Amino acid sequence: MAGVHVIGAGLCVGLFAKSVWPAALRPYFALYYFFTIGYCVPFASTLRFLTQADNNMAHTMLLLSFLLLIALVDWKNFFLLSALGTAVALLIFRCYKGAFLPQLSWEAWWDVMVKLSFTTFIGLLFMRKKELHGNQKQLSLLGKSREQRAKLQIESDKQAQLTAALDAEGSVLSEIREQVTELRAEGANEHRISRIESALAYLKELKIKSDHYLPLHPKREGLMTLLDRVDQKLARIGTDILPKVYRRHRQDTVVCDANHLEKLMVNALQHMALYYPGDEVYVYLDDANIEHGPAQHQRHPVACYRLTISNQPQTLEPEAYTFKSQKLHFDQDRQHLEENQYITEAHYGIMRFEQRGNICIQSYVLPYDLHDIRPKISRFTDENLQGGTTLETPEDVDFLNLVKKKKLDVALVKKALLDCKHYHRTQVRKSGEPYYLHPLRVTTELLRYTTDLEITIAALLHDTIEDTPYTLKQIETRYGQRVGELVAGVTNLYNATDRKIKLQKKAKFAEMLDKAEKGPMVIKLFDRLDNMRTIKGHATKKRVTIAQETLEFFVPIAKRLGYEDLAKELISRCEPYLNPAG
Repeated sequence: MAGVHVIGAGLCVGLFAKSVWPAALRPYFALYYFFTIGYCVPFASTLRFLTQADNNMAHTMLLLSFLLLIALVDWKNFFLLSALGTAVALLIFRCYKGAFLPQLSWEAWWDVMVKLSFTTFIGLLFMRKKELHGNQKQLSLLGKSREQRAKLQIESDKQAQLTAALDAEGSVLSEIREQVTELRAEGANEHRISRIESALAYLKELKIKSDHYLPLHPKREGLMTLLDRVDQKLARIGTDILPKVYRRHRQDTVVCDANHLEKLMVNALQHMALYYPGDEVYVYLDDANIEHGPAQHQRHPVACYRLTISNQPQTLEPEAYTFKSQKLHFDQDRQHLEENQYITEAHYGIMRFEQRGNICIQSYVLPYDLHDIRPKISRFTDENLQGGTTLETPEDVDFLNLVKKKKLDVALVKKALLDCKHYHRTQVRKSGEPYYLHPLRVTTELLRYTTDLEITIAALLHDTIEDTPYTLKQIETRYGQRVGELVAGVTNLYNATDRKIKLQKKAKFAEMLDKAEKGPMVIKLFDRLDNMRTIKGHATKKRVTIAQETLEFFVPIAKRLGYEDLAKELISRCEPYLNPAG
């Protein structure tokens, strides 16, 4: 019996060591579990009883083993394992003793059978009660969830209606495009056609949003912290892989959606463990760039890191990637890689997958800072719908009175102010004041020097596309192409097909100075004037940086545009931070 017990102990150790099982054997764990239970409980206890029939402890262990079996498995498996374990024990006993049963009196056998039957009966009653309780609990939960399911169904129906309504390839939008072509051929008003085309472009954005948007919750995270989380997740799910990590990256932290990026790394490593079991896995982290923009224009680089995972050592060379939207296609059993492509696209990165014989290389190029490259299309929710915004504060009233005095289109300016208040409604400045007061002050000061209606509207909306869900196509649709161009000119973003890339400030100033339209420069100048007037909301070091930038860029711009009084005020407001002793 000692040998039987040693084998049983070894089998039990295998159950508890599931996390270190090779990946190729894990699909057979369920079979191993039932074999171990059958061996350790009905087989071993029955064999012990047969070999030690005159020992009361053997009788007790037999009864306890059947109770344990009832607790471990359902009633069908209980009868199956009991029958198999007992039958094998009887056969082995006969091989060694020459008889199926030990020599006991009929009274002893009767005692054993009564105890065994009673124990089994009690155990089955317990199992039935547990089963009924589970069914009642499930029915209760189903009843409670009826209302939730009804709500989910309503939301699902709404989403389906939205997707159908915004189908960019559908007949409605196609028909509108055809009508636009006909209107242009007939010599219709080009301004009206432009507004229709802007609306069509915005609807196409919404279509992309409804189909492909993945909500992100970016925060700063250490790369090594992320790798540690990945190791812990792999250990929890039982993936036997210990990659060799090589780091050649210049930044230790990234701004990303940590949960999605963790999922990407886990998927990538699980793929290696599943399809290349036993191979060493190598993980490389180094630097890269993704360049955005059409080939005929200046490209805009975004600093990135490159995550390379392979089952063979790699010699990686620095590489500048050019963004090009592409779709990789994977087999049905490699949906985890399809998910990785989705996560990579949501982070505005590039994924490459290469298989050569027994060598697999996965590459993911992702921006260090998600805020350096933003989507043009934001979340499509009810929050985007204007509602509950009013123009009743003293600042609103004074501003609209000034607009009337300047004889501008009050209704159009009021609409822009409502948009400004609505989209900035959740934001506050460093000083704690509502954010929308900043563009309101900028526009108020600007009206002292100009009565250009489109510049006035653009000044109210100049921070919306950078800091809120408002998009450039929405602005062009509601206020016209020039207002959209003015806002785009002020914003520190390069607008690509499906994303926004933050520009370096020097590049942005050079871009503004090169253009014949000086409206963006004028708005930017008055924006800086208000920032200098409210500079105390910043930390001391930040104030010095802002003051230096103001003297270097904005004072010369003010003089160039003929705003000498603005230049003098900017210089006087910079002095205390650049020459505190003076």
